[in-house]
Amino acid sequence: MQLRRIATAFRNHDWATATVEFVIVVAGIFVGLQVDSWNTERTDRIREQVILKQLQSDFATNEASIGPYIARHEQMVEGLGFALEALTRGELAKTDTLRFRNAFISMYQLPSISATMGGYDALISTGDLALITDQELKSKLVQLSSMLDAEMSLTNYFRDLNQLNMELTRDVVLLVPNDERTDTRLQVDFDVIKSDYRMLTVVADQRRKHQIIGAARRGLADGFSEAAAHIETLIKHPDSSGPVP
Repeated sequence: MQLRRIATAFRNHDWATATVEFVIVVAGIFVGLQVDSWNTERTDRIREQVILKQLQSDFATNEASIGPYIARHEQMVEGLGFALEALTRGELAKTDTLRFRNAFISMYQLPSISATMGGYDALISTGDLALITDQELKSKLVQLSSMLDAEMSLTNYFRDLNQLNMELTRDVVLLVPNDERTDTRLQVDFDVIKSDYRMLTVVADQRRKHQIIGAARRGLADGFSEAAAHIETLIKHPDSSGPVP
């Protein structure tokens, strides 16, 4: 309708009317586009808030799930430190036999952590990462993903290295029956271990592995904690586009 009026005004050389009608049409188009842009922006910010809350929940869960692993590594470092002292002295009190056995037979245990970056990976695969406007958070996400990959590679590498040490200690860990002969348990031959200098190296090596992996996992837990705290700030204080109800 507007275009017909403009055409009629041009044919009649009514420049004032043509100009007014043209301005109205352009203004209408501009307002329409602007409204569409505002709606799109508002929808994107709502989706961003949903994504942020999900990431925050994921990272809090990851931090909590890594905690017991860190505690276990610290426990192993302490236990293997005790074992090293006993081997260096060449003697083991009867009351410390169980403590030494537990440290020795569990020193190869390197379980995988349950933390994941599934939410972040989904953002990458769907292209929704662009919805996150905070560049610092994007950097944290990339860093956390790299740290998790590095931790997995390190754990697998140490597991492969463990095979050699396990071969050296295979004959000093025995399966013996208990006093009632109703069950069996693992026992460690301390006298054989202390007579072989390689065993001292094995225990020291396993202790060092637990220190390294424990530190890597502590860094991951701290990273997840920092990211979750940063996201909390973004949720409470959205950017200049305005809070989303």
